[in-house]
Amino acid sequence: IPTQEELQRIKALGIVVSVQPGAFYRSGESYRYIFGEEREARMFPIKTMDEMGIPLAFGSDYPTEPDVDPQLTLQEAIVRKTQKGHEIGPNERIDRMTALKIHTLGSAYANFAEDRLGSIEEGKLADMAVWSGDYFTVPVSEIKDLTFDAVIVGGTVYKNSATGIESGQSADIPFTMQLFQNYPNPFNPVTTIGFTVKEKCRVLLDICDLQGRKIKTLVNASYQPGYYTVNFTARQLASGVYFCRIRMGNFIAVRKMLLLR
Repeated sequence: IPTQEELQRIKALGIVVSVQPGAFYRSGESYRYIFGEEREARMFPIKTMDEMGIPLAFGSDYPTEPDVDPQLTLQEAIVRKTQKGHEIGPNERIDRMTALKIHTLGSAYANFAEDRLGSIEEGKLADMAVWSGDYFTVPVSEIKDLTFDAVIVGGTVYKNSATGIESGQSADIPFTMQLFQNYPNPFNPVTTIGFTVKEKCRVLLDICDLQGRKIKTLVNASYQPGYYTVNFTARQLASGVYFCRIRMGNFIAVRKMLLLR
């Protein structure tokens, strides 16, 4: 939520700004309560920064946000609406071409890879994805629903696959145990916690206070391999920092959560 003075300083210093507009979709509803309407309207001033000539890149903010699809990032840069339809700073919307340039050329520049990636031209890697529809003509609200028909990596075309990697393990079975950052975070009073199970085991998921004392057990059951989410409602808790702790066999992970009333 930069001020105009801070934007001028960013430009003068030549800083590249990485923005995650996809966060508007799932987490945007909480921003009004966390930051207030005036500051919420100034969040992610993408159009202003682009017109000022500030180098921009897009990202997903994973794992704080669970959605990694570039389709959602592009859509939200264009519409700036939450899943429930609330608009956030509509004057900072950008058009489809600008959004695409930021997410491709801009992200390549931020990664010091603009000489190899970001556009399809002679001398660069011809890595690209073929989507199920035309990004420039489908209704904006349907951009997030576009799927992959093919992926081209290193000159090899992989149809109907995001990777083209052959494996004895199903694509729906995770290769690692993970505890993702809750979303939204900060939250009030409901948040979602995601985790992956690599092999069948007992999962113990607890919410703890700053001293490590257990407040509530969300999960205590045997799980098959897969991806899972669970909601946590903190209606009776005071604002502050809490911890989500998961145990799966020998795997233990902890994530910090912030409850703001």
